Amino acid sequence: MRKAFGEVVALKRAEFILKRGSIHALCGGNGAGKSTFLSILMGFITPDSGHVFVNGKEQHFDNPKQALAAGITIVQQELSTIPDLSVAENIYLGNEPKKMGFVDFSQLNQQAQNLLDDLGFNDISPQAKMRDLSVAEQQLVEIAKALSHANADIIIMDEPTSAIGEEDVQKLFQSIRALAERGKGIIYVSHRLSEIFELADMFTIFRDGSYICEGAIQDITRERLIEHIIGGELSQEFAKFNIPSDDIVLEVNSLSWKNKLHQINFQLRQGEILGIYGLVGSGRSELLDIIFGLEQADQGSIYFQGQKLERHSVKKAINLGLAYVTEDRKASGLVL
Repeated sequence: MRKAFGEVVALKRAEFILKRGSIHALCGGNGAGKSTFLSILMGFITPDSGHVFVNGKEQHFDNPKQALAAGITIVQQELSTIPDLSVAENIYLGNEPKKMGFVDFSQLNQQAQNLLDDLGFNDISPQAKMRDLSVAEQQLVEIAKALSHANADIIIMDEPTSAIGEEDVQKLFQSIRALAERGKGIIYVSHRLSEIFELADMFTIFRDGSYICEGAIQDITRERLIEHIIGGELSQEFAKFNIPSDDIVLEVNSLSWKNKLHQINFQLRQGEILGIYGLVGSGRSELLDIIFGLEQADQGSIYFQGQKLERHSVKKAINLGLAYVTEDRKASGLVL
């Protein structure tokens, strides 16, 4: 399969074979062609050349409706929910049960409840508004929506765990394994190699728009998989350079906020990459909101390049040279 956008060739030679009941990981770095390949399978774009066969029959998808009719559905990384509709309405949008020509909301809610229970997402009410759900819960609803189509034999999962915690990840994995046991074919895309080795039974690697290799997960090591992805030895690609510095550019002291943050302390030095870890709901995003001036701390202090930030605001943060890539880019990352 081949696809070019002008002079940019996104796919040069893509090949992929999915078997029934298999959880097949599609691996590759940024720019490997994975997203373009999945977009072709879903009918979002058409290939310049190549063929797609589903159950031995050649298919041509001009739109997502045709792909869905052939039994292909997708759980996308980017949320595409409608905030002012309920969970049930989002799941069955365009496919609502009808009674006397009108939407049967009783049946709609019951269908959604049964589906959520079947997937293990019991904490989500089908009648809740999407805007009232956390990002993690909205991601679970996206998964439920994709699995609501009874004829879905091929399920594409594009980074489905990017915004959910470990407990929900394990629930999702149980659901994926159950789907595979029912004969569903799963294409699983994730940059988290630990997930691939825990969940998948097969792998295919793309690099620079081309098929590289495929095989059983049990027959490859983590290091060898990475080397196939990057096209070289791991030690050469990710050489680490330590740049010692005593210059503190950001300091947080005894920061507390509502019931989310309690006595947070850390220092960021010039040239340093500081990782902040925690599950969804642990307060990571709230901490960054406060540093950027979106929220005001109840207690504690923030110093930027030795200057204490008093009456901090977004405008002050920008003027000081701070930039913020938010968790929810669609809701708060753009000004249109």
